[in-house]
Amino acid sequence: MIPPIVSVTRYLVVKQLAGKTSIVMAILDYFEKIESPSSLAKRYGMSKHQIRGYVQRIMEKCGSFARSRAIVMAIAPLVLRLRPVIYRDGDGSYRCRLCGDSFVLDDREAHVERIHSDYVDDAIYAVIEKARSMILNNRKAEVIAR
Repeated sequence: MIPPIVSVTRYLVVKQLAGKTSIVMAILDYFEKIESPSSLAKRYGMSKHQIRGYVQRIMEKCGSFARSRAIVMAIAPLVLRLRPVIYRDGDGSYRCRLCGDSFVLDDREAHVERIHSDYVDDAIYAVIEKARSMILNNRKAEVIAR
């Protein structure tokens, strides 16, 4: 069984690398600001059902709202720092910065996961290690402040 932090991080990293930054931002806003799916849908140009679906998948991976919120708030800001590897070309197709492949259909996530799985794994590891380091440094600062 994959730990929730790894599962959620993979989910968010793949979305970010595929150029779906607005989804990662909407998920972060949902958990950080406890905003309604309706208001997030308007802000990010999605339907409230899509937002609910993204949140539902995260909560299924974590098992509870509190755990989901803690993981997303620790991980999502770091994921948002990753540069997407898929971008939209001038002709409307998508292009991959890593391999140069071009595709018309929106299978960006599948491309990133299938073709660049090592890159995804490295990004997941880097994000989790950075979050772990930040959490440990915050705990040390709290102990020193006491």
